[in-house]
This record gives sequence, structure tokens and C-alpha cells, in this order.
Amino acid sequence: MDKKMISDHIENWQCCDIAQLVNHFHFMEKDKSGDLQQMRLGALVLEGEALSLLKSDSLKSLTLHMALTKKEAVNGEATFAPILEVCKEGGLEGSATFKPYSSDAPYSGLVPGVFKEAVNRNWLLIDSTLVDDLFLAYKPTEKNQIPQLQRLLRYHISKKTNTLLFDVLTMKGVQDNLKAIDLYMGADMNKLDDKGAFTFTPVIVLRTKKLDDETLLAIAKKGLRSFGGLTDDDDDEVLFEYLKPCPSTCN
Repeated sequence: MDKKMISDHIENWQCCDIAQLVNHFHFMEKDKSGDLQQMRLGALVLEGEALSLLKSDSLKSLTLHMALTKKEAVNGEATFAPILEVCKEGGLEGSATFKPYSSDAPYSGLVPGVFKEAVNRNWLLIDSTLVDDLFLAYKPTEKNQIPQLQRLLRYHISKKTNTLLFDVLTMKGVQDNLKAIDLYMGADMNKLDDKGAFTFTPVIVLRTKKLDDETLLAIAKKGLRSFGGLTDDDDDEVLFEYLKPCPSTCN
């Protein structure tokens, strides 16, 4: 992606009428009977050549920007397409866009049921009239000031804010076997009535080829949840469930 396209897609998100935001997460798809039905985007993926941006031991920071490919929602097309910006010690390395999974994509059976029944399921089932609210939170204010709503803009991921993610991403065993990064859409319903926090709760999954025992042990020692496939042909996965949003943690 060129810089202007990246800038345009990020600006599309920032300028979109908040009441219309929900339309960017839905698309039309034929059901088994051949009839068109509206579906909600549940997960996105980053794979292929885009992963080469991450294969380095000099990663400095990652920024997950909320972005839309179109200013106006397109009937039948999900236009939500977050952008991952990669910075290394020498400066900006590049950016790549997450692509949507179709509704019948093979969601991994390795993602634990507790998660599926929680944030991802909440996202898929929440009433369309509430989707916009997931991306809004009140700006902290001084006493007696009128609170102002802010829109979620991005997640900044660095060695300081997400030490474990960086530790795992820079493991040679992970970099050599990284197949994809999955981004699951989620909603933490415990935050829905707490207007001081964003309810939208994405989960990043590093999906790899079968990892060797040494790498799996190193991941386990960091206290992370790693899920290995049942056969050598199955993927391994590592989950990262806690990303810090901007605002309010923009620095």
C-alpha cells in the first residue's frame, strides 16, 4: 500500500458518520439455499508476503489502525480493513492490510471455547443498533467538566506495552514458521455500560506451522496460552487478548 492510500483509509474511519459505522462490518453472502443473507464480519487475516515485515529481531513497535477502504458503506461488502503499521529500530518498515474471512472460513478449532463463547460470540450476536457504541468512550475530564465522547482510533503495540507479544514475535522458531496473524473481532460486554472504556475487544492470534518443543516451552514459560494441533499438519496458535487502545493510551 502507498502512503496516500493508507492515509485515506485511516481518514475514512475517523470521518465516517458514527451512526453509519455498523454498515462497514456487514456483507452479503448466499446461504445453502442460494438466497442472499447479510452476514457480520467475524475475523480478518494477515498472511502471505505481508508477514515478511515482521520477520526481524529489530522490531520496535506495531500500530493497528482502524481503517475503512471506502468512505461510504457499500451494500454487500464489508469495508472494515484495519492496517498494521510496522516500525523497526531504523524507522518505519511498512504497512499491510488485514483481509476479511468469509463467513464459512474454517475458524480454528484451537481457539478455546471460553473465548468463542465470550468476546467473539458477543460481537457476532450484538444488536446492530449497539455496534457503533462499541467504538466510543468518554474522554477523561477534570471534575465538573462535561465528558466528551471519543472514537477508537488504533492500538499501539510496543515492547513496553506488550512485552510478551514482542518476545514471541522475535523468537526464531516463531518467525521461521509464522503462517498468518488472525484478528478476531470481539466485544467485552462487561464494558458496554462503562463509557470510560471501549467495549470493542479484538484478539490477535499468531498462527504458525507446527512449533518445535523448545519454542513451545519458551512460550509456556512466559505464561502465554499456546494451542497445538492434533497432527503435524495442524497449525499451532498463540493468543494475545489484551491490547491497549488509543485513545486513551496514545503515547
